[in-house]
Amino acid sequence: MGVVSNWLCNGFLSALKEIAMKFLDFARSTAEWAVEFLVSRPVPKRNGAMELVDRPTNAPMDTVYDQWLTLGLPAGLLVCALSMVLLRMSVFLPSGTVSAQRARSLRLKGWFPLFFIGSWI
Repeated sequence: MGVVSNWLCNGFLSALKEIAMKFLDFARSTAEWAVEFLVSRPVPKRNGAMELVDRPTNAPMDTVYDQWLTLGLPAGLLVCALSMVLLRMSVFLPSGTVSAQRARSLRLKGWFPLFFIGSWI
């Protein structure tokens, strides 16, 4: 290999190395930001101990708990009921009659969101 070929190879390798380093720096800074974001979130606590089931006593999470019970849960149940009604009404669409298996699958699809929302209670 000549001197020019050696310079080209070294330049190409150094450019690849620089691109890889920039990508790793970006990935590292993104990961650090994500960890900092997750760690800085308020944690529900009850009398200083972490609480996952009962009503928390620390300031921001107490309000979140109230909002969930007064707005989020009823809205989720309403959306689930509306989707179940719409799934039932799809039987009467002009696309024709629905087979028994299709009607059964629609009925099962309608219950899934209710169980999903119920698991958050």
